[in-house]
Amino acid sequence: MRIQHHPDDASAVLSSNDISAIAGLSLRQVQWHSETKILRPRIHGHFREFAFKDALLACFVADLRDKGLSLARLRRLLPRLRLFAENAAPDRIITTNGTKAEMQPPEEAVKAIVNAKEGIYLICVNDQIEKISRHLYAKRNPKVQRAASTDPERDRFIDSLVAGLRAAL
Repeated sequence: MRIQHHPDDASAVLSSNDISAIAGLSLRQVQWHSETKILRPRIHGHFREFAFKDALLACFVADLRDKGLSLARLRRLLPRLRLFAENAAPDRIITTNGTKAEMQPPEEAVKAIVNAKEGIYLICVNDQIEKISRHLYAKRNPKVQRAASTDPERDRFIDSLVAGLRAAL
């Protein structure tokens, strides 16, 4: 299953600045992640172009690093995280102990937490998708304040994105 985006999201091209703003990474971190092949943007001249799935992977990586996962463990998880970014579903939770990772429905994630014998990291896929969607919405609608949380048009946009993703399941 591939992500079903808002019609404009399917062809969205994001810059390093966009990835930096969405994932909370510095521009140097985005460049380093590209140079070390953690992120795999298309490169045109000196410009990096990222797709929606690249932004989602950047969010996963930044979130796990912020939670304390080492870079060595993150590298071992990269193939799974890339797969999760390509096949993301909004109602899923990524669980990892740093050795293996699973993308599960919330009920299964709760079981994984309860049965865990060691620390476990969680990523809510829906939160990451919404973070990207908010950024794309603000980019398409520059006159709308980014901080406006009571914008019905933004809420409809996010609802349509989530509905499209659920329909893809």
